Amino acid sequence: MDKKTMVNKIKEAIKEWAHLHGPVSMVMLAYPDASSLDDKFSLLISAPWLDDQNPRQAIQEIFEKLKNHLEPDEFKCIARITPIKTTDRFVQETNAKYDVTQEKLEVSNFSASGMHFDLATILHP
Repeated sequence: MDKKTMVNKIKEAIKEWAHLHGPVSMVMLAYPDASSLDDKFSLLISAPWLDDQNPRQAIQEIFEKLKNHLEPDEFKCIARITPIKTTDRFVQETNAKYDVTQEKLEVSNFSASGMHFDLATILHP
């Protein structure tokens, strides 16, 4: 499995969401333990159109969209899907601290709002 290809497929899904629903505030692939032998990550996503959905509904919508874009071996790398409200301090602090102007930003020892990840890939929304 090629990480770059998988990230590109996730970005394509995000573009589709943005086209259908409106802007996405933050997308992050968070690796809590970079020393782990597996490539599993948590997908954190924040968008105004997800704010009013209950978490189960939001996760299901994200899950279905990703299922249409990712191969089974790529999909297995997602350990968790976490929708986060745009008003959450974590989203606000991340967006203020990391101005993602390129397609993606890799951050080692990521920390914001009391959360820490060994590695985070922040995608341009």
